[in-house]
Order: sequence, then structure tokens, then C-alpha cells
Amino acid sequence: MHIKNTSQENHNNLKYTISLFKDKNNLANSILDNANLIILVWKGSGNLIKFNNYAQKLTGFKEIEMLGNGWDGHLVDDVLKASMMKGFSDLSKDIIPPPHETYVFDKAGHKIDVFWSNSVLYDEKRKPSIFIAMGTDISNRKIVEKRLVNSYKTLKMLNDRLSLAQIELSTRYEELKFSQESLKEVEERFRLALEGSKDGIWDWKIKANKFSLSTQCKIMLGYRDKELNDTLSSWLKLIHKDDIESFQQAMKKHLCKQTLFLNINVRMKTKIGMYKWILIRGKAIFDNDNSPIRMAGSTTDITSRRKNEETIYKLAYYDSLTNLPNRTLFNLKLADELKKSLKYNTQLALLYMDLDNFKSINDTFGHHFGDKLLIEVTKSFECLMRDNIIISRLGGDEFMVLISDIHDITYACELSNEIIKSLYRPFIINSTSVFVTTSIGIVVYPNDGSDIETLLKNADAAMYHAKSLGKNNYQLFSTELNAKLVEKMELEKTLRFALLNRKEKEFMVYYQPQVDAKTGELVGMEALVRWTHPKRGFISPNQFIPIAEETGLINEIDEFVIKATCKQLRQWQYQGYKLVPVSVNISANQFKQQNIFNKIKAILDETEISPKWLHIEITESATISDMNLATKILNRFKALGIKVLLDDFGTGYSSLNHLKNLPINTLKIDKSFIDRIAYEESEKAIAHTLIELAHILNMDVIAEGVETEAQLEVLKAQQCDKIQGYLFSKPLPPDKLEYLFSRKQISIYEANEL
Repeated sequence: MHIKNTSQENHNNLKYTISLFKDKNNLANSILDNANLIILVWKGSGNLIKFNNYAQKLTGFKEIEMLGNGWDGHLVDDVLKASMMKGFSDLSKDIIPPPHETYVFDKAGHKIDVFWSNSVLYDEKRKPSIFIAMGTDISNRKIVEKRLVNSYKTLKMLNDRLSLAQIELSTRYEELKFSQESLKEVEERFRLALEGSKDGIWDWKIKANKFSLSTQCKIMLGYRDKELNDTLSSWLKLIHKDDIESFQQAMKKHLCKQTLFLNINVRMKTKIGMYKWILIRGKAIFDNDNSPIRMAGSTTDITSRRKNEETIYKLAYYDSLTNLPNRTLFNLKLADELKKSLKYNTQLALLYMDLDNFKSINDTFGHHFGDKLLIEVTKSFECLMRDNIIISRLGGDEFMVLISDIHDITYACELSNEIIKSLYRPFIINSTSVFVTTSIGIVVYPNDGSDIETLLKNADAAMYHAKSLGKNNYQLFSTELNAKLVEKMELEKTLRFALLNRKEKEFMVYYQPQVDAKTGELVGMEALVRWTHPKRGFISPNQFIPIAEETGLINEIDEFVIKATCKQLRQWQYQGYKLVPVSVNISANQFKQQNIFNKIKAILDETEISPKWLHIEITESATISDMNLATKILNRFKALGIKVLLDDFGTGYSSLNHLKNLPINTLKIDKSFIDRIAYEESEKAIAHTLIELAHILNMDVIAEGVETEAQLEVLKAQQCDKIQGYLFSKPLPPDKLEYLFSRKQISIYEANEL
């Protein structure tokens, strides 16, 4: 029982089948346990992890008896076990056997004949990890086949006798007469046997062009005995137009003695106009001149089996939401096209697409809304399909386009433009209009990689480069991009090492003063992490913070900053300085952690710092996914005495409803609004509106990134409460700040000279 095929099996696992069981446990187990198939799932060589309900019912074994190595010595004998172990070895080498027939034993020791179709799932390293065997009980069919074989032997014997009788006709008339009577008797027995079989039988006397169908053959298609003529033409008319040519070719090959048997699956039209999948088998008899004189065979209704196979195939190779090929099928298609390109010396291109800001839409409107949007986006791609194009959904909002046999990169660029333009329209989802764009990375084989892993990695790098250039565009991969990708990976490795081994030595917290807009008095500070590597020197937060957010390392950095800030406040308090509140940034990822409140409270208790000196800064995106939970957490902070600042409001999917309902003390205006506030009326109007809105809601306002006196004058006129930016001070280390504690007023640029 070799277990393999290329599957996913949906379905990535479906990063494993285990991952599908893990993420969608109820649905996956329901599909497996309610399937009318034997489904065995193996992890590695011989470790059985799933023995579904149908298998239990058929064999009498319980799943708990079979799991692990429990199947050994019960479900199979030694011969079959040896074959299976070789199959597992082949699968680990990615050698895929075709579907095949074999057997298993039930609990009573009876042999059950099974037709196996197999699948494989790959782990994150793209190595075979999970093996799925899907079997159909064919014991009854084997019995019928055995009967048919016996019938064929009987028919052949009769024809041999008839041929002999014809040769001896002139001298042995009486013997021939006896043979004919015997034939009638045998045919009667044969007829009775056929009537008891579920398979239909057909018989074609080729030279006389006489064709006959058994009653069961007609019933199979919904006809009564007299409702379907016993003619070859009537029968052939029922074969689907897309299958008739392949049937005729298979028949022709057999009649020319190029095949031992006729064996083909076709769709045949029933009386009510529906189509059934029918397995047609047959064998011809030839005369001494090798001319066919008679052909007979059987028909078997395999519709249910085909539907099961198609369902399993679709689950394994197609995305359940968009019906596009999934990652597994795409990789198989890509592997085939790479072989063709290598053989015929042609090029192919990959377009790696990622929808811009899809996560924000998902967080704002919910996953069900996002799913509907993905379906509509997929429909937009339908007009772009060509014979040489395959579009796949890799997962989430990521899509991949394979363009085979291209002559130059221009075609890929033109298609990318078409894709971008196809999204230039509002998508109406649940009566809500949204807009979405996409960033695309392009690679070409063989210039940008000779294997799947390299091509996908480079396409991903090109796509992220497109995002970094403002999104809604496409970018071609280049060696420079590859260098940036390598640099990013190296920086991530360096960051992980620093956080693990040298956190206190390499990371330091700087503080940027916040001053009263009217008086210039120091009224607060923002804690900002700085990283100085022993070899690389100062590393900008713009370089390592995005990597930390991508990898989840931001949680550790946030916690480090909070601890360092509270310790520093305690030290300043001990030294007798007059404290001002310090705000620390809480990333969206950190805020979603259930224990965030307890962590911060524990740090305050440990350092004996009053909560009034610690403020927390969050972004609106941190609260969108679950407003109720976010409100509860923020109210706990408020009850403890910690004030909350909302950072970057107005730069994303800002909601006045969120602003009204969240317990926010201070609104921070992003630098992007401040940069042009002194000379662009629209920016000035936006800032003015935000300030007025915040004041109406009893919030203070801090303007970030203030760098010029002109900006300051506008903000003063608009009644902005506090100012933060290089106009007054850049972020400073603790020892440089102590001078400012004694100052009643901070002059412009004064702190930058420290």
C-alpha cells in the first residue's frame, strides 16, 4: 500500500494536514470522518495519526487501536508491510507512485480489496511530511470482475468451438448442431449471470454489425429495456461530445491490436439529460487474418467514485474561497513549466501580488468582509486570463501569476499594469464602498533564479520593494534588491542575537522632550529605543523596528523600553529631580497580548513608580480588531492612573466613533500633517480640525515632528497644547536631560546643543 501522490491537501499543513486539523479542526475532521472513503493519515514513516470513521466501520478496528504503530500486524500482513515501508521511503524522497489496487485485513482477518489514491503534504521547508491514503472498497467490484473473466473465458471457449465447427462443417454437421444447442444453453446461463450483476454487458458482432446491450446497461442510464435501441450508433450518441474522440481512438487502437483491452472512462447521457461517468471495458476476438470479428465488454457506473476523487482533488489543489489554484498546485505547475523552459530554452515570468492595506480593511470591517473582497478582486482578474497564464492564491491577500513562454519582460510589465488598472474601481461589499490597490514583484526565469525557491524569494523581495516605493506599482527584481534582502536577513539575525545576549549593552532608551506650546515649559517626554551595535555602530530605528514588528521581536523591545523607563524615572526621583510623565510606545502586537496590563503593573510595582508618571502610546490599528476588548484594557490602565495617548491618528483607517468611545487622554498629530502645515491650507485645515475635535472630546493635543518656527506659530494659533520635535530637542540620553529638569522654559534649539 504505497502512500503517495502530490497533494496538499487544502488545503499549508493543510501547512501540514496537521496544520489544517489545527486551524480548522472541526471542519477538517468532519470532512475526513464523513467521507465514504477509507482515509489514513501518516506522519513520517509508519506513524498513523488518523483512521477515519469509514475505515473503522469497514475493518472493525477502532481508531485508537490503529494509531501510531498499532496497525502493524493487524491491518496488513508482512508482505504488504514491506511494500508499505518501501512506499514511505519513496515518499520521503518525493517519488510519487500512481493510484493502485491492494488489500487490507478486517478485524476478523478477512481480506478487503481497496483502490488507493494518495496525497502528500509538505512542511514549511517544503519536504514531504504528511502522507494521506484515500481508499475505495472494491471488494464487490473484484468479485464481479472475476465473474466477468470467467464469462470471457467461457465466451472464448465457445468461439473456439464455433470456429472449429465451421472448419469441420462439411463433414461434421451433426457435431455442429450439437455445439449450437450447447451454445444456447451456455448463453442462457450467461444471461442469468448478467442479470444478477450490477455491471452492464455489451456485445458487438463486428462483421455483421450487430450490437446488443444488456438490460442492466440500459437501466444504468435510466432507460427501460425497449427504450434504447440495440445499435452502436444509438449508444455512441450518448457519449459526451468532449469524450467521443478519445473513446473512438481507444477503440481504434484496440481493434488494431495495439492494446490488450479497451479500458476508458467517459461521460454518458442519461434519459433525464444528466451525465454519468461510465467505465467501458472490452476485448475483441480476431480471425486468422487478425481482423476483428467480435467484441464484448462491460460498463460500470463510476460516478460516485469520480465525484469523491474530484472533491478530494479540489480540496487538495484549489483555494476554497476563490476557487483559484492553491500554493501546492501552483508549485506543481511551476515545476512543470520550469522543466519545459529548460528543455526548449524559453523564459517564464512570475508576478508576486500583495493587496495594499488589506490587513487594515480586514481589521476594520472583519474577516467575513475581507473574504468577500478577495472574491470580488479575484473576479477582476478573470478578464486577464490567457492560455499561458495561471493565477493562484497563495494565502491571505497574496496572489501569484505564472506566465509561461514569454519572449521578453515587456509582456510581464504590461500584464502587471493591466492587473493594477483592473482594481481602479470601488468594490461594493455589504453596501460599503472600498478601494484596494496592489503591489507586484516580477521575476523572470532563468535570469532571476533557476529553481522555485529562489524565484519565489526574489519575487517577494521585488514586491516589498514596490510597497516601499509607495505601493500600487510593480517592480522588477534586481541584484541590488537581492543585496537588500540579504542585508535584511542579516540584520534580523543580528537583532535576535543582540536581544538574546547583549540587550543591556547594545540598546538604550533616549527621551524626546515635550513642551507646553504657550510657555515652553517641559511637560513630558517620549521614550525611544536606540541601538548601537559594537561593529555596525548606530542602527536607525527605521531599519530595525519594521523587522522587529514583522518577526514579533517588537514585544521584547517594548518590554525592555518600559522597564528601562521606569528604572530611569526611579533614579531621577531618587536624585531629587522634578519628574514629568514619560510615554512609552506599545506596539499593536504587544497590545493584543492578554497579559499586557499585568506586565506593566508588575514593572511599576517592582520599580515603585507611581502610574501617573508613565503614559502609554498606542496606534488606532491596535484597537480596531476588537474594540470591546481594547476598551476594557484601556479602562483598566485608566483606573490604575496611567494616561493613554493615541498616536498617528488620521494616517490610517481613522474612525471618529473609535476616538469617541476609547478612553483616550491625549491625541498626537502625526508628523506627516505637520510637515506642510505652514504653507498648505489643506494640511493646516486638517490639523485645525483634529485639534478642535480633540478639545471637544476633552483631550490634550501633542504635535509631533515640529521642526520650524513657522510650524510652531501655526500650531500656537490653533491652540495646540504641546509640541514635540527637533525645533526644541532631538531625543537625548538620560544624562543630557537632567539639565532641562531645572529649566522653567526650554528655548528653541536649546536642548539640541546639549
